[in-house]
Amino acid sequence: MSPKSLIAVCGSCIAVAVPASALAAGPLAAPAPLGPHTTVEAKIRAYAHRTAARKTLALARTDARVRHAEVSSAYRDRLGGLSVREMRRERVRLRDHIQATRRAAGKRRAQRRSESSASPQLAAIAACE
Repeated sequence: MSPKSLIAVCGSCIAVAVPASALAAGPLAAPAPLGPHTTVEAKIRAYAHRTAARKTLALARTDARVRHAEVSSAYRDRLGGLSVREMRRERVRLRDHIQATRRAAGKRRAQRRSESSASPQLAAIAACE
């Protein structure tokens, strides 16, 4: 058999085998399980929401750590009610807040260093005055 004929025969076997296997499952075969979701689109939306909530919560934890605080359970509950777009805005707000808090902490550290970098002689003179 020539290679072209062999490919043609194999192609026709595949074309017949796929529908036959679908029919073997039965005409009322259940679709692939989607869990509690009714459509694939709903499953994708739920995944996007979970991912956005996870990323937002991670940033909120970083923000709390920078401020030496804790993320409240009320904040976690509030994330569940936000849309993906609202969570994206919240992440931008959190990033800006983290950056501003770190910048302010750096300025405070630099100010403390400049105050304490005076020599002991100058500190003694300052104490006398």
